[in-house]
Amino acid sequence: MEEGASDWGYKGDKSPDERKEIGKTMKKKLGKSVASTREKEKQEQPLEDPGQNTKVSLTPQDQKEQGRILKDLLSKEYVTFVNDLQSRIKDGKFREFLNMGIEDGDLEDDKVGVSEINIPVADLKPTQSQIGLADSLGWVSKNKPSQAGETATGDVADVGGRIITANGKYIVDGHHRWSQVFLLNPNASIPAINFEIEGSPSAKSALKLAQLAIAAVDRVVPGIDADSDSDIFATNGNVDDIKKRLNDTVSDAMAQSLMDAWGLSSREEVIEKITNNAVALYKRGTHNPDVLRKFMPQLDKISDPSKKITKLKIGDVNYVVQERVIKKMIKEEYLKLKSRSKKSSFK
Repeated sequence: MEEGASDWGYKGDKSPDERKEIGKTMKKKLGKSVASTREKEKQEQPLEDPGQNTKVSLTPQDQKEQGRILKDLLSKEYVTFVNDLQSRIKDGKFREFLNMGIEDGDLEDDKVGVSEINIPVADLKPTQSQIGLADSLGWVSKNKPSQAGETATGDVADVGGRIITANGKYIVDGHHRWSQVFLLNPNASIPAINFEIEGSPSAKSALKLAQLAIAAVDRVVPGIDADSDSDIFATNGNVDDIKKRLNDTVSDAMAQSLMDAWGLSSREEVIEKITNNAVALYKRGTHNPDVLRKFMPQLDKISDPSKKITKLKIGDVNYVVQERVIKKMIKEEYLKLKSRSKKSSFK
């Protein structure tokens, strides 16, 4: 056998022409295999810019400039902040600075308290301007109608995971799981991962912090539109409009589950009861009537939410811009350069 012949799957007793044809066939197969593997890898990549993985070194002067940029960004109105962050996170220096919470000279300033608690849904209020009835009840109506009855009579609702809240009152991520519970049982509690943020931040400040964590980890700021056709706030609390949207959303199986749970005798009574809860939700209003759902934090759309939560917990999202820390680093860098200059002058 010729040296290396077995690598392509043919024996050395083949003629040159036969070996050439076999070689072409094997290369073609290998090419298809490589292309298939690359396509699979491409599909498995998160929705981010592949050129953003390169680490960038920052001088103290760079950090000062990026700190100024971040401080200016945080001062902007929330929707503008989100739009600008989507563009800014593509810049390597800004991205590196945002991930320097632990390396900025203060190990404590960026830490966010995180706790797992059950919060009464009545204690929470939306931080977005859209709550879709279809988004709230559609999935459970179609996929787990019996769960509606369990939620309607339970103390702590099972919504398939914890929502994200801030300071026990702001919904950060998970509005439609919250509204699902509120519509079916406004006396129930909902499992939450709660960010404990110091300084009595506003609802929008809490949202900005979550968006910064997403940008730092996922390197993109994803957004999802609401089902505006079934938006509770778009009904202006009109009972007939709400009933129509509920009738389009609530399946017969879900209605039966709620009839059994509430001791009712008809679908119409079920729709009436949910409508009353929907009107109560509408009257509660929202912290941010100017923030559409597409500008809200989506912690689970690119990578696991735990990555962002952990990064905030350990203080590795560099959102607290401290001028004194940056000035100290610049001074230290200056002294190093001065020392090197003196040493080189003696040579």
